[in-house]
Amino acid sequence: MGKLRPSEEEETLAEVNVIPLADVCLTLVIIIMVISPMILQSMIQVQPSQAVSAPAKARPNEKPIFIDITPAGTTVNNQRISDEYELYRVLQKNLSLMREPTVLISSKEDVRYQNVVRVLDIAKQSGAKSLSLVPRRKDKGSS
Repeated sequence: MGKLRPSEEEETLAEVNVIPLADVCLTLVIIIMVISPMILQSMIQVQPSQAVSAPAKARPNEKPIFIDITPAGTTVNNQRISDEYELYRVLQKNLSLMREPTVLISSKEDVRYQNVVRVLDIAKQSGAKSLSLVPRRKDKGSS
């Protein structure tokens, strides 16, 4: 009775192996570090409009293109635009003549966000170097 069997002499170790958990965490960190710059590059970057003194060589007559987005449609410099392709053609034509291709965009409050982003994307593809979102003027007739 003094001797124990070999199976009773060995104690079962009940420790958690954390090495696989650390491997998974490090792999996830590496994946996030690789993907995060790609996500930031794909975002549209819009800078707010700022008052800046014009350089002496700039043309004083050159005005930016103004796009107004409403639920009824889009206008470019008070000219009604029927579809996105026409918007692209009008912007490309006008921006190619400009020295500093600038586009100012405003929209009504009830316009869907995706429509504003779509117009921003079309303006950028048309050749706009500077995009600015500007507040919409209050109509005198509306409250």
